[in-house]
Amino acid sequence: MSIKVSNYWLFACLSGIVGLLFLVNGLTLSVKALLAQTLIHNAWQQVQHEQKPQLAKPWPWADTYPVAQLMFADKSLYVLNGATGEALSFGPGHYTQTVLPGTKGDSVIAGHRDSHFAVLKTLKMGDIITAKNYLGESQRYKVEELKIIDSRKEKIQFDNQQNRLQLITCYPFDKITAGGPLRYVVMARFL
Repeated sequence: MSIKVSNYWLFACLSGIVGLLFLVNGLTLSVKALLAQTLIHNAWQQVQHEQKPQLAKPWPWADTYPVAQLMFADKSLYVLNGATGEALSFGPGHYTQTVLPGTKGDSVIAGHRDSHFAVLKTLKMGDIITAKNYLGESQRYKVEELKIIDSRKEKIQFDNQQNRLQLITCYPFDKITAGGPLRYVVMARFL
């Protein structure tokens, strides 16, 4: 009988340790994201002052820098240069082949659905998004289309004859695993 109790306690302790490791890992990611946003905010302040974003890296080894700020009704996000995996780990990323938000043309920004761009699921038709680029130019955009596309069949279109902001994230928002072919696209028109 004591052997079964010992095995039970051993299993319970191991399960507790594994659970604690998962909790610590999850908290580490949250703390990293919060710290990164603080460092990015400081870099953004430097960009606003000097208007030279390449010189305002949030941390010395960063391979990106803030180029814009998005303001929603109840949230503000800093947009990083490049929609690379490294940049998207710390915030939304600007597709460099499109214009910066706040200027004339088509601006495309991507972000992770389970962190920074979770805000997209709350947007509704007619909502206003304000974008400010590193040059200090601000522009308001009105949400005119919310759609889900299959990236295997349809590509994101960049059209610099359009004056719009496209915000893209993976879909569905509550999916447990990352990735997949579906994308949630918010199209907002320049006001």
